[in-house]
Amino acid sequence: QEVDVVVAPCRGFQPAEDTLGEFVNQVLPVVTFAISEAQLSPSDQSELRTIKEKFSLPIFFFRVPEAGGELISSRKPDSEKSSLHCQLLDLEYLSSNHCSCGDAGAQSMLVEQQEKLRLLSTFSRQVLQKHLVEAATSLNELHCRCLNIFINQAFDMQRDLQITPKRLEYTRRKENELYESLMGIANRKQEEMKDMIVETLGNMKEELLEDAASMEFKDIIIPENGEPVSSKDIKCCIKQIQELIISRLNQAVANKLISSVDYLRESFVGTLERCLKSLEESWEVSVHPVRSLEKPKDGSVHITSNYLKQVQVAGMALQMPEFCVPFSQIIQRITWVSPPAITSDWKRKVAQDAIESLSASKLAKSICSQFRTRLNSSHEAFAASLRQV
Repeated sequence: QEVDVVVAPCRGFQPAEDTLGEFVNQVLPVVTFAISEAQLSPSDQSELRTIKEKFSLPIFFFRVPEAGGELISSRKPDSEKSSLHCQLLDLEYLSSNHCSCGDAGAQSMLVEQQEKLRLLSTFSRQVLQKHLVEAATSLNELHCRCLNIFINQAFDMQRDLQITPKRLEYTRRKENELYESLMGIANRKQEEMKDMIVETLGNMKEELLEDAASMEFKDIIIPENGEPVSSKDIKCCIKQIQELIISRLNQAVANKLISSVDYLRESFVGTLERCLKSLEESWEVSVHPVRSLEKPKDGSVHITSNYLKQVQVAGMALQMPEFCVPFSQIIQRITWVSPPAITSDWKRKVAQDAIESLSASKLAKSICSQFRTRLNSSHEAFAASLRQV
């Protein structure tokens, strides 16, 4: 209905591949290549190689007679191929088993008799049919992909409607079991923790005294000429010695408490994490179905899993010496007088007094109290996050 005939300029003015490049992406091209010689020249062959490499288009080759010559060259038997035909075979434009009526799509065609020029009509139909088949194939692939997405999404949604409530209930139940188990440990272990602190303190008493005697004070300058030390500096020295003792004791006690919560790692936390991961991925698909078709990004935020980690951290916090207990709560009495000089013996004596005056029951109570507070906070945050999912 709308056809433009484009005649390529002379080679010296513009190469044929440049002319094709101007139109090939805007129209459906039907390319013809007229040849007036008995065979292709080197420039013809070079041009055809470039066109094949860049565009891979089927071409209708037509041999025209030389000016003043016969319109029709002497006809040769079909078994005897012309040199022009052989050249096009070498250039892979023609194939030895080519059948123009086949279903393989449009292929290049060579016409060497004038009465066969009508085959240009057949060639044009084949070219247009090839484009039509390609377009229909692309549309079909797109439709199939969309239908598969919709069908799979429908199945996933139906499955989620059945499974997700059960997963949520299971997750809620498991987290509650974890919470109650950890809370039970906190309530049950206080008396055991007191005995453990007393035992640990007895085992490491000599080591603590040696460490205190050899410790270097921070931010305090001790005079070396025997001058008296101010009351303020003495208090700072005593405080640093007490901090050393509490820190070492906390670490030692914490290491012994690991076994109290270690069994919870596999029995509760591992199962919960797997269930939560599955739940949150399903939630991500239901809220953002298009995004779920893309590759997951590393920055995905799993809110509920983060709160689960907080519950887990609260349980595992017994491993770490981070319970900052005020000294006034665990040191029952402090007796000191201004020493003539701060020596190793004096530091050892201060450490001895601090150890003897340390209240194991108060330290155990403080640790358990902080543990329960953190555990409650994490449990409430987890429940709120699970409601959101």
